[in-house]
Amino acid sequence: MRVRTMAAFFAIIFAAVSAVSAQETTGAARGRIQDPQGLPIPGVTVTITGPQGAQTAVTDADGRFNFPFLTPGTYTVRAELQGFKAAEKNNVTVSLGQTVDMPLKMEVGGLTETVNVTGAPTVIDTTSTTTGANIDLIR
Repeated sequence: MRVRTMAAFFAIIFAAVSAVSAQETTGAARGRIQDPQGLPIPGVTVTITGPQGAQTAVTDADGRFNFPFLTPGTYTVRAELQGFKAAEKNNVTVSLGQTVDMPLKMEVGGLTETVNVTGAPTVIDTTSTTTGANIDLIR
C-alpha cells in the first residue's frame, strides 16, 4: 500500500513539472564581456536585435549581461563602450526554454575626436594704413 501511494505521489509530481515546463514560450541570452587580458569590462552597452526588435542592457561590475524572455529566433548582439572597438556576434540562435551563453572580447581602440574649425571675418583691416576719428565742433 505504501509503495502505491509513493508511486502515485511521484507520478503527480512528474506530471505537474512536465505541464509547467511545457508552457515555456521564451528563451534567454547571457554573457560576459572581457578585455584582451581576460578582465571583465563593466558599463558596456549591449544591444540584442532580433524578431522583437532591439533590447539594450549594460554590463555589471563582473562584465555580465542578461536578456531574459526572448522570442525564439536568430539574433545579433553588439557591445559598445568608448575606448574599445565594438564587438558583434551574428546569427545567435535562441531556442525555446534554452539560455544561450556568449562570451565576448573587446579590443582596446583609440578615441576618435572631430575638431571643426570655423573662420570668422577679420575685425581689423591690416591692409590699410588710414585712421579715422570723430570730431565735434562747438559753435
